[in-house]
Amino acid sequence: MIPQAEKRDSPEKFLVNGWMGDDILECSLKEKGARGEKAGEFHTIFVQIKGCENPYVYLGELAKWKVCLDDAKKPFLLIEGAPENPTAAETQQINKGAFRTPMELANGFLPNIFFPGDPSLEKRIQEAFLELLLETTDLPMLKLQQRAVHILCWIRRYVPLLFGDGASKAYPLALFYNVRLSDDQTLFLRLLSRLPCDVMILLPDLGNPFDATDPALLKIQYEESLRSETFPDVAGGAAIRTVASQAEEEMTKVLFTDTGLYRKQQFQDAVPLILWTTYEEIGLLWRQEAKYRPGFDSLEDKVFVPVICAKIMGVPQANLRQYRELIRKMRTGSCFYIKRLPFFSERDLRGKLPALIRNGILQREKIRQHPFYPFKFLRKEKQDYILDSLQKLMDSRIIKDSPLQGAEYHILSGFMNLDIEFVKLVNNYDFTKEIPKILCFNGGESTGRIEDAVLFAFARQLGFDIALFVPTGYQCLETFFTGNFFTEHDIGEYRYNLPDLDISDGNSGGKTGILGKLFRW
Repeated sequence: MIPQAEKRDSPEKFLVNGWMGDDILECSLKEKGARGEKAGEFHTIFVQIKGCENPYVYLGELAKWKVCLDDAKKPFLLIEGAPENPTAAETQQINKGAFRTPMELANGFLPNIFFPGDPSLEKRIQEAFLELLLETTDLPMLKLQQRAVHILCWIRRYVPLLFGDGASKAYPLALFYNVRLSDDQTLFLRLLSRLPCDVMILLPDLGNPFDATDPALLKIQYEESLRSETFPDVAGGAAIRTVASQAEEEMTKVLFTDTGLYRKQQFQDAVPLILWTTYEEIGLLWRQEAKYRPGFDSLEDKVFVPVICAKIMGVPQANLRQYRELIRKMRTGSCFYIKRLPFFSERDLRGKLPALIRNGILQREKIRQHPFYPFKFLRKEKQDYILDSLQKLMDSRIIKDSPLQGAEYHILSGFMNLDIEFVKLVNNYDFTKEIPKILCFNGGESTGRIEDAVLFAFARQLGFDIALFVPTGYQCLETFFTGNFFTEHDIGEYRYNLPDLDISDGNSGGKTGILGKLFRW
């Protein structure tokens, strides 16, 4: 029986927001049975949060929250900016007709909403569709029909992603992040809030003009603002920002409260948080253990590691001797030093590796058994972390495809070519303590090879610190990345044709040659 437009009393009761505590992110993780529901009740969330409480840790907190959502197996739909407009193919699947009144139009479109596997969900969607579509009966009929078609297309596209087979113990979550929605899109958002579904709108930028309106919507606004176009990508490395005073305050705080709380190799999994710092902060943070850095946190079996990924251009005061000493001082005990690009040899393994990837998924057992696999002698837990990180790197699409082949084969080729000294650094990495480094000097005109970019990207995904010194200011490895990979710092006059800077002690990307011994600048 298709519901008609008149209002109906429902035997089911929705309690929206009223059951929640102060920590909304934590409340969103609660399963259906942990929300204080009684028979015939649904306790859901419908909230808009504008601005942020602390812009320095906001993105890191969201990254940790997303990990918790994944661990809780909560069905999750993320919409950034706005839902994509329906395609021609989608609109053609909607059965239309000729209607004289808005009520006739609304009821005429109802047969397009069908979920035979869940009749109660189908009924709720139909009732919400009628209610919201008939709010604006003063619209021209053509405009009202276009609105109905758009909403129906979004229902068909997104509702199955949220509710699936309906077996989840957790309510699905529709997250609208940094959105700017049209009236039609806002109506769809409000329709989702009338289903057994959590709906959250996060607008960290106070300059975002979007502001949803609904009687059930809880609005929260903070004074701080943060420009963040996309939701933190845990697969590609989430990002947090610092300022010098905030960094010092956070490090001092952690230094006196967390020292000695972590046993050796306590954690087997890490999520890198990319620190956006000033140039001066690099020297302050470079030798700090992970647990003393701003944004460091642990969550059950995972740790969130704040790491540096910087490209440093130019020579301060054009003083080459001081410049060399600056780089030499950044040489730590857990540092993989590269004195020139390209670093990798010309050995290209791509033609020997296709069977190790299927539909973008690593064939892990085949990789472990491959003769070029460099991590076979590490503990299984460490190998699992390495292969998880490799899969996340492939999923992130940070490495550009080449004209003839997909990036995943370049990634796998670079992975299989990794140096034994790099393998040792990964094996020794304790996520709460000293962070391993890649320190690279590129004084020439080479952009490096794509395998070099893979090394840097994989190291960042593992949670390494990275500092790339480019006295010329030229582009190099960033030409192989799809987005902004480094935080860039221009610190002085550009200098050209500098010889390789060898500060190695045997644990570096290259041996000292005759020219390296002759040139001392």
